[in-house]
Amino acid sequence: MREIKFRVWDKENKEWVKWHKTPGIIFASAENSILERHPQNEHLVLCQYTGLKDKNGKEIYEGNIVVNSRGKKQQIHWDDEPHGEPCLGYELDKHGTYEIIGNIYENPKLWK
Repeated sequence: MREIKFRVWDKENKEWVKWHKTPGIIFASAENSILERHPQNEHLVLCQYTGLKDKNGKEIYEGNIVVNSRGKKQQIHWDDEPHGEPCLGYELDKHGTYEIIGNIYENPKLWK
């Protein structure tokens, strides 16, 4: 079973904040799903952990930019299915080798 973890990007302050210290984001204890997001916190971006690590042991989160073993750069995002899996425009190979080189929030030029 995949560990359910999140990190939160604050677009206004351009920094990562701990989700449990972020007012307005409330999680259900059983499903860890978002129950409520207050309008005053629309500047916050919730990024979920994929359950995978890169070749250096770093946790891969939604919004990360990775390079695969062939040197192709790709962005991590979730598919739109009800039980979505992390993907890179296609299903993320859970046995593949990836290296995180940044993320779309701190390093937007890496993706453009």
